[in-house]
Amino acid sequence: MLSPDVVVLRGAGPEYLALPDPYHIAVVTAAAPVKPDVSSEDAKREYEALMKYKIDTLLGFCATCGYKSLVLSAWGCGAFRNPPAIVARLFRDALEPPSVLGASFE
Repeated sequence: MLSPDVVVLRGAGPEYLALPDPYHIAVVTAAAPVKPDVSSEDAKREYEALMKYKIDTLLGFCATCGYKSLVLSAWGCGAFRNPPAIVARLFRDALEPPSVLGASFE
């Protein structure tokens, strides 16, 4: 889901103080699998293929929209229990040149 005009009103930090100059960002929301089965090599391969597809689709969408800067979340590595090492490797592989659609991100 694309939310193309989200206003950032507060800064970072423990106080989250109001910003003197709020700014606008786009937010792309995409779901990760919930508690994926990676208990066997076959299950792990299926999971990695699904996540590679989702990551390529997400990055391709961002490139098509013309976005150059991305802030990536833990994408499922918290409550959804996706394996962080696999998710990180798949994102790294997708972002290293040549990246999806030949796009480059900051």
